[in-house]
Amino acid sequence: MNCPNCGAAVFVKGSQWECGWCGNCGRLAPVPQPAPTVRLTILPQTQSASPSPARPKSAPAPWTSPTWQLRLKNYFAEDPSAALALWREALDAAGPQLQRSRTTAEQLLPNVIQRPWLYENDETHLLPLLYALEEERFARQIFQSASVDGLQLDLLRACNHLHRQALGARLLALLRQNPFPASAWQMPPSRYEQALARGLSGKKPR
Repeated sequence: MNCPNCGAAVFVKGSQWECGWCGNCGRLAPVPQPAPTVRLTILPQTQSASPSPARPKSAPAPWTSPTWQLRLKNYFAEDPSAALALWREALDAAGPQLQRSRTTAEQLLPNVIQRPWLYENDETHLLPLLYALEEERFARQIFQSASVDGLQLDLLRACNHLHRQALGARLLALLRQNPFPASAWQMPPSRYEQALARGLSGKKPR
């Protein structure tokens, strides 16, 4: 640093300076400090390898309950129309399993018809079933399932007792086209034909 007065070199001591030639002196101007530099490093976030949540197990079908058939039969005795609607929902939910699985068909197709209804030509309980069987989908679910037993037999008897022979003939035709082998039916095909033709044994149609 040189003296601003005479241009001679000055002596610096701390923050003071002094010229040995002319005696001039003064304080050193503060040297500006560079502003600190802040560097930010942004690292990509990595997701922790958490296990995927397990899928909730689907609830078992209601008709697999050991008490389902008994409850359905009791419901038919109390309120046939409401019971029929509930039954049809279950049949629709089962879908093709009715034709593929004998176990599923047996669970879903209990004989809901009580014998007194046939003896008494009980229209309150029998007619809702026969009216529903006019629909092709429901008729196929019953008569082309993997379980052929007393239910189909009594429905054909009901057709005889309540003068629904035309309906019974269509149902019998569906039964004959059932892909499930007749050898696995509960009774031979002739018994189902007799049920429509004669109704319940010893019972004459009105």
